[in-house]
Amino acid sequence: LAKELPPGETLLAVLADTGERYLSTSLFDGVPIEMGNEEKYLDATTITELPRDAPLPKPTPEAIDFVNGHIHHNTVVIWGLQDCQNSKAVSEFFKMLRIQYDRIDIDSFEYAANEMGNQFRAAVMKMTKSDRELPKVFIAGKFVGGAQDILSMWNSGLLKSSLGMAGISVPEKILGNPTSVFPKWIVESKGTRRIK
Repeated sequence: LAKELPPGETLLAVLADTGERYLSTSLFDGVPIEMGNEEKYLDATTITELPRDAPLPKPTPEAIDFVNGHIHHNTVVIWGLQDCQNSKAVSEFFKMLRIQYDRIDIDSFEYAANEMGNQFRAAVMKMTKSDRELPKVFIAGKFVGGAQDILSMWNSGLLKSSLGMAGISVPEKILGNPTSVFPKWIVESKGTRRIK
């Protein structure tokens, strides 16, 4: 299309958030994670106001029971979103390790009525005393963090021991590199753990 435009015309290209944010496609192989001087200048001189998150509903006792039930009846639980790259990465990571998990996508259609998905999210946030970010992963009833935390725990050996204490053994031979399923920015950040 650009070749067909007359000189001086403007062409606007819109990139998906996941492409820019996670740098996970081959299109971004040469793009560094940190902003360059030109990007920093644009960022500093562009007036923006982030949209405010809609308030979450107060979780009902049924929502709290649902969340507690899943956390306490499943050894590994992932609270995520259907199209969230980090939720998918954690799921794929556990699949590569051949570890069974229970994943609840709060934005799935089955939880749309009465804002049940948002009630689950509010209940999980209250339980973990953390922000809205997903996924949220629990092992043996204990909150261990999100995608970045899981990668950090894997790199340090803490994940293997946490799973072992929960009665789950990680296979000695794993096909492929399990960290390859994480977005490039998480891998390059060395999976710095945020949950202490």
